Amino acid sequence: MTAKKVQEYLILAALPGLMLCVVPVEGMDFRLSWHLAFLWLGCFLFTAWLSSWWLRAMCLVSLVAAASVPPVITAYLTLGTIMAGLAVIEKISGMEDERVLSWIQIAACAGLLWMGLQQHAGILPEGRFIGPFNPDAAGVFLALCLPAFFSRKTWPFIGIILAAIILTKTSTGFAAAIAACAVAAFVAPLSRKSKVAALAAIVILAGLFVWKVDPIAKTIGCDRWIAWSHGTRAAIHAPAGYGLGSWETVFPLMASGDARLGQYFRQAHNEYIQYTFEAGWPAVVLMATFIISAALIVVTGAISPPIAGGMAALAVSCAGWHTFHVAPLALIGCAWLGLFLKNAQKGAYNEQGYIIHAAMDKN
Repeated sequence: MTAKKVQEYLILAALPGLMLCVVPVEGMDFRLSWHLAFLWLGCFLFTAWLSSWWLRAMCLVSLVAAASVPPVITAYLTLGTIMAGLAVIEKISGMEDERVLSWIQIAACAGLLWMGLQQHAGILPEGRFIGPFNPDAAGVFLALCLPAFFSRKTWPFIGIILAAIILTKTSTGFAAAIAACAVAAFVAPLSRKSKVAALAAIVILAGLFVWKVDPIAKTIGCDRWIAWSHGTRAAIHAPAGYGLGSWETVFPLMASGDARLGQYFRQAHNEYIQYTFEAGWPAVVLMATFIISAALIVVTGAISPPIAGGMAALAVSCAGWHTFHVAPLALIGCAWLGLFLKNAQKGAYNEQGYIIHAAMDKN
């Protein structure tokens, strides 16, 4: 089926879909029905514009999660944020890889410069590097930027980025960085000895971090773990989800009876749990399908080390941080998704690690 036919079917599907919006919102009150009509039509048109099946599915699942609850501003804002992210992914997928990687490198250097200035000025909260973020977000940001340096020209920067992540003392950021390095080493066209040496260095570094920081104890012992438990149990009993943007308003009510949960979680600090809580079981199926397919593509060696590492860092960071709820982190994440979706369709890379679809297209 051609892309043009897909766009036609999606637009035509909006015609009967709009009929669902012409219903009383409260009793015989029809005042908000045009809001829902605009929501459905706009999302169908946007979905038709997207080129990836995964992006289209993401948009439609989010649309249903937003329209399944009474019209509230949080649902509209969340849906608009998701559509903005999908638009970024779509545009990134049409850009040259090296250009995108270069700008991610610039972002990392800017963050490091900011951290250095704070160190010089002596304004480090809790003695940790933060840059323009808090320490946890700073570590995750650097971890997401790290794979952009996985090339022969820029590899010396890897040690600097890793050192900065360690100085943030961020468990999620360090875990994401380790995952990125391990996956990139697995995919890279290195000799067996080089791969063994790289993996050994990664294991030693991870061991030192666990010894000094003890991230497992910190995670299990903090309110975040309790919040995840409450959120998971609530999501299991709501197959259709609680609606987009509901975590901020519904979750505090569910967890209010737990005296251990003293902190108010505006975000779940776990994108998988929060999206499942809000969008229901269809979100689980969508995320699981994408993650499994992406892992298979990485294992087959069809993706270059930087992109494979970027996807690994993104996947791990989303399990311990609200990556897509912090704009700078979300943009880096969308960049990796855009590069991955484009190159997953194009094919393999050469021994230097550069994507070769450009040469293939010319032929």
